[in-house]
Amino acid sequence: MPPFVPKLVLFDFDGTLVEFHHEYLFSQTERILNLLEHPPVSRSVLDQAFRAFDFFRFVGAGNRESFIESFWREFDWDSFPQPKPFSCVEQMFVELRARGISSAIVTARCVEAERLRQEIAHTGILEHVIDVHTRAGEHVHWTDKRETIEKACREFGVTPGEALMVGDIPTDITSAREVGIGRAVAVESGGILTPVLSESSPDAILPD
Repeated sequence: MPPFVPKLVLFDFDGTLVEFHHEYLFSQTERILNLLEHPPVSRSVLDQAFRAFDFFRFVGAGNRESFIESFWREFDWDSFPQPKPFSCVEQMFVELRARGISSAIVTARCVEAERLRQEIAHTGILEHVIDVHTRAGEHVHWTDKRETIEKACREFGVTPGEALMVGDIPTDITSAREVGIGRAVAVESGGILTPVLSESSPDAILPD
């Protein structure tokens, strides 16, 4: 791979910069399964489905779309745990800054950027990033980050080809590829299996 020094590094948030709350997702799933009168699903099955990036595979194909819609409608976002940064994040930002490389967040969270800034202020991450970009609205699927990536690059004044994307799910990588990102790096810290991440053809896969 030829040397590449990005002018901007774009970071996904959950599972990339902060811990993903698997326990909360699984407990909410168990509650919603009961609410929707779906047969119970074991934690091991839920964990395997999550790590395979196919979380709702335990639902019959014919009912999956309507089930997913009902699931997210019932999901308790108001009680979602506060974000906790990974221990390596602070030093990583310090090193990027020392190299003169700027950073921004591009997240699939569908909230106003200012609200997210308020919610994550306690993490200290905002001291290191130039901006926070969230999903434009529910009309954009949560796996599609193309518009968010392009907006982040445009507002910083670089092309996607001059930026690097870091994310913990395959679609972080594929979205970045589709807009012509310079490099795309996958991290295992979100819990997705390495072979699954590999299928999106990242330039590198790192532990975190």
